[in-house]
Amino acid sequence: MPPPCTGPPPSSHSVFQKTPLEELLLVLTTDSEGFPRRAVMRVFTEWLRDGYADVAEDPERFVARVLQAASGDLDWEVRVQGLELALAFLEQLLGPCGPSAVAPPGALAQALQALCRVQLFEFAFRSLFDCDRPVAQKSCDLLLFLRAKAIPSSNSQEAGDGPDVTSVEAALRRWQAGEQGQPLGELAPEAVLAVLRSMDLEALQDTLAESSDHVERSPQSLLQDMLATVGVLGDNEADCY
Repeated sequence: MPPPCTGPPPSSHSVFQKTPLEELLLVLTTDSEGFPRRAVMRVFTEWLRDGYADVAEDPERFVARVLQAASGDLDWEVRVQGLELALAFLEQLLGPCGPSAVAPPGALAQALQALCRVQLFEFAFRSLFDCDRPVAQKSCDLLLFLRAKAIPSSNSQEAGDGPDVTSVEAALRRWQAGEQGQPLGELAPEAVLAVLRSMDLEALQDTLAESSDHVERSPQSLLQDMLATVGVLGDNEADCY
């Protein structure tokens, strides 16, 4: 004879209860109010920096999921915080900026592969085209940080021996033409470094710093200047939306 039942079976709610990470991801992706989404992004950034258990278990998957959500958010503060989280991830992989900023070649190669896997470059390059100045500024800061870690100041690449950056240039052309929904595509780390090397990020940073809260110069002219630095400026009109 089977033993008497000592209590009700566990409910589906108790069996499939969401973790705090899943609950906050749900807020980030579904809440209609900006304030809760901004708060979630700040919590996520602190969790990444502090090694919160659910995050430390698979940081790449965590960062990829959060950046995907933040990149499509209509609130510019959420997008800025997404770039802050991306910067925290960069610092974990490559260390903070300092007198010996350039990362060792082995560590750099592994980090660049990880950054490609989480599509950090897709988010950062697209954010340079953002019509909200703080987003473009934060992206510029992040890419300058990465360039300092990846490319020695004395590095000079000879013409003709660099990697193929055709796919990156093609994506920038599409974005310039207003096709913002087009993905950047699969990236090779060497191509990313070549684009970073050719971009005049300091000039773009200065232009953004001199502008008003939402760019006194037209977004079109700002994007044209940026595209000209990588040699992909075509005849198409730029559209920041």
